Amino acid sequence: MPLHGVPAYAKKKENMFLRASTARIKLNVLSEKMNEMIAVLEKQEKKEVTATGNTVKYDLSKNVLEYLPIVIPQGVDDEDDANSKDSNNDDIDHSRDAKKLMKQKSKFLGLRHSIAPEKLASITSSTRSEVSVQNVLDMDPEFDSFFGPNDMRLMALVSHNNMKHAMREFVEANKNVLKKFRLTGTNTTMSMLREVFGDDPEVIYGPSCKSGPLGGDAQLVAMAVTGELGGCIFFIDPMDAHPHSADIECLVRQGNVHNIMMLNNPTTAHIALNAMRVALKMGRVEMIPSFFFDLESPSVEAYKQRQNNVLNKAVAAFKKSARERKVDKAMKDANALWEKDHAMKEKKRASARSSERVSFNTANKYTSTWNMKEQKKQEFSEEFDA
Repeated sequence: MPLHGVPAYAKKKENMFLRASTARIKLNVLSEKMNEMIAVLEKQEKKEVTATGNTVKYDLSKNVLEYLPIVIPQGVDDEDDANSKDSNNDDIDHSRDAKKLMKQKSKFLGLRHSIAPEKLASITSSTRSEVSVQNVLDMDPEFDSFFGPNDMRLMALVSHNNMKHAMREFVEANKNVLKKFRLTGTNTTMSMLREVFGDDPEVIYGPSCKSGPLGGDAQLVAMAVTGELGGCIFFIDPMDAHPHSADIECLVRQGNVHNIMMLNNPTTAHIALNAMRVALKMGRVEMIPSFFFDLESPSVEAYKQRQNNVLNKAVAAFKKSARERKVDKAMKDANALWEKDHAMKEKKRASARSSERVSFNTANKYTSTWNMKEQKKQEFSEEFDA
């Protein structure tokens, strides 16, 4: 599965899904071996070895304890069956040494159904003695991380009101992984983190955001957009309405846009943190790339191409309109010059016509004067001849 935005050297690493499949196969093999061992022990316990008149039975609990780290997921009904079997066999007690050994071998965590609904299989012998384990084994041991908290981007934890109890249980069950990151989150979740971790000097906190309805989710969106957020564990309440649903949708959407780790329910978060533990222990950057690199959704490239097309069309339209405006201006200027020249010519013509009229009137005046003189001269000549 390609990781968009991850450097070439990181892409060449072994595929995490292949490793997970291999681990799952190994777990199945170990589970089969454990079942075979239990069957052998059950057969052996059926036999009663008589020594000096006493009956000696095999203590199944001591043998099975060697195989307790093998987790066999079963349904919740198995847990109820195991409890009922315990109540029907109160007369059978294991030795105190076996119980002490069990406590030393196993460290149980109260994960409850919100984190791990599956239980360990109940292991019973033919004599109805059994070892019943009600919680999953300790899956959060101390370990050394290849990366420091300041080498990676922020890890945000957010939970809605009805999911805060599940978030607290999740944090308590994964303290050793979570404290390898710089932690941030909304107001109440950050308060819970400080209660759980106490004064642990290894825990580094990032900026604390406001409560979700007051803009805390929007603050996390800003961190995601600016490249400060590497992952977000967001336990969303799917059964309740939220006044800030727009902010919730924006946070989830921007997490997908920038391809950061988004874990929205306890089961997904629990599985992911097991993979993150491996990544931190082995220094596998390619398993948690969003904590180191700027990533983006594969669809972002298509979006950018569409935006470039829109921008290019807008620029072309602007250039075309600019040319048209330039042509229009030139035509207007030409029309203005023509009108000005035409006006000047009209003015000259009018002036010329006025001059012609003046000249014509003057000529008529001179002509009439000359005619009068000629007429008087003729009259004078006629009088003189007479």
